[in-house]
Amino acid sequence: GYVVFGEDYIPDAAFMSYARQPIASDAAYNPIAPDLAIEVLSPGNAGSNDERDKMLRKIGNYLAAGTVLWLVDPEQETIDVYIPNQPRKTLRIGDFLEGGDVLPGFRLAVASVFSE
Repeated sequence: GYVVFGEDYIPDAAFMSYARQPIASDAAYNPIAPDLAIEVLSPGNAGSNDERDKMLRKIGNYLAAGTVLWLVDPEQETIDVYIPNQPRKTLRIGDFLEGGDVLPGFRLAVASVFSE
């Protein structure tokens, strides 16, 4: 897990560059927020007010910590890309998810994320 803006999070996946942390942390919760976090909404549970409020808080904390967030919604088949100081971008089937400054050269068809 990671400490992200003062809270402990365990994203579904995360990336930390060697440049930011050349020696891996042995703490249960890394004190340095990741470069990239991937959160996947739980099917059937994503629409509840409680879950929405928790996710809004997480989004704000990730952005405040300088973390790029890819928020995957399996029910809507969308990926919301949150980059600090930029507007949210929603990707759908037919679009490509790109790594930007965090993962240069990374490119993945959104359709491949949701294929059976």
